[in-house]
Amino acid sequence: MAPRVVKLSSLQPLLDSVVGDIYSDTGGWNIPTSFKASYPDVVYEIENVVVSTDPDSLFWTCSLDGSVSCKSAYTSLSKVRSSVFWGKQIWASFIPPSRSILVWRLFHGKIPTDIVLRARGYILPSCCRFCYAAKEDLRHLFLECPFVRGLWDAVSSIFGHKLKLEDSLQYGTKKNSVDELQILQRLHVSGRPSKAPRILEVNCRPPPSGCLKVNTDGAAFGNPSLAGCAGVFRTCRSFIKGCFAIPLGVCFAFEAEFAAAVYAIDYAWTFGCRRLWLESDSTFVMDILRSKSRKVPWRWRTAWDRCLGLISQMDFAVTHIYREGNQVADSLASRSPSIVSPT
Repeated sequence: MAPRVVKLSSLQPLLDSVVGDIYSDTGGWNIPTSFKASYPDVVYEIENVVVSTDPDSLFWTCSLDGSVSCKSAYTSLSKVRSSVFWGKQIWASFIPPSRSILVWRLFHGKIPTDIVLRARGYILPSCCRFCYAAKEDLRHLFLECPFVRGLWDAVSSIFGHKLKLEDSLQYGTKKNSVDELQILQRLHVSGRPSKAPRILEVNCRPPPSGCLKVNTDGAAFGNPSLAGCAGVFRTCRSFIKGCFAIPLGVCFAFEAEFAAAVYAIDYAWTFGCRRLWLESDSTFVMDILRSKSRKVPWRWRTAWDRCLGLISQMDFAVTHIYREGNQVADSLASRSPSIVSPT
């Protein structure tokens, strides 16, 4: 990278033009011949830049589609907080919101017990309203008070199951047991047996004669995180015509899937292919290619507009394939985030 930095820095005093001086909507890039001869690598990268013909517009970079919303503005201004392990266990559709809020306040120490009110500056004595023998704090009020323990024991006797009050949420499991089955029976809850597995044959079919097929896939180590995309081109005899793997930097997983399709269409057009069959294991990619929607991540808007123009001039088809039939592209995509440059 060092020689490249020195080379570009030596160019800076010579670059006194703007993009509008060397680019036109009709003729494309018009770079001086002397510049091409001196810096062919730089010219190659410039000519590969896709310039949109749409009027300039503002994009909100904190959202994927570039539009401003209250949620994206709040998220960008607020501090990112780490999630807690019990969050999804208390915020569930089958739990009344009032109960979820109560447990949330309990775990965050927001229940106005005497000890909490004292910490806020209130001067008052503290005494448990049930046993009158200890201070009123959260642990005593919900776990240690003899009266409360009697309530928990009564609930346990109803269901014939001993409740483990200490760390039951942290170390509890979701595995089925006979005791839990008995509790459900006493509550008259009918069982829901799991469905029998459905066996489905998955095949990667070759394209018809005269058509080129590309299988694409994207991969990300997180969401968002380092990501990459890949694709494999095959002929009607299932011979591999070519493949690509491209690192994308930090982005979302669905962006990587989308980028793989965009690059595949662009490569196919460059190769001279006018009949293309694209197959992906992403329903998002399939839906957006079929609908030709412009609701794509803002950073891909220009490339997507060019892609739509290419599709309109091609005999193009897109289908979905399960991941089991897309293993070659999947393997390439899983390695693409770790490579240095497009391959």
